[in-house]
Amino acid sequence: AVSSITRLIDMGVEPFLVAASVSGLIAQRLVRRVCRDCGEVHPISKREQELFDQEGIEATTVMRGRGCSSCNMTGYRGRVAIQEVIMVDEVLRRMIMNQSTESDITAYVKEQGQRFLLADGLSKVAEGITTTEEILRTVISE
Repeated sequence: AVSSITRLIDMGVEPFLVAASVSGLIAQRLVRRVCRDCGEVHPISKREQELFDQEGIEATTVMRGRGCSSCNMTGYRGRVAIQEVIMVDEVLRRMIMNQSTESDITAYVKEQGQRFLLADGLSKVAEGITTTEEILRTVISE
């Protein structure tokens, strides 16, 4: 969502107009849902545990689809959204008007406790809705 600020400015919209007119930013992606018919509980890997720990999410197991006739042997059936929502406050407005870098804006938003796509996706993995592989494929490919 933060990158949309710089995209608007790169398209020629004046920073003061972006700061004055944008009240919130939303980013979302659709990820595949684990098939309900063939989903199986698996213990999390060491790498998955590191990812969960980085985002402050507790999980001991994840779901993975084995593959069945319901999901055409893919292990996935249906989709669910992962998302991030950023509300533009006065500090963020000043940062936009001063043309702060994307990394500075991201750092500020993170300080405010914002959850990004990865964290929302990993929370859905912990709930058994999707897989870590699906989240990383979707979020990292940006």
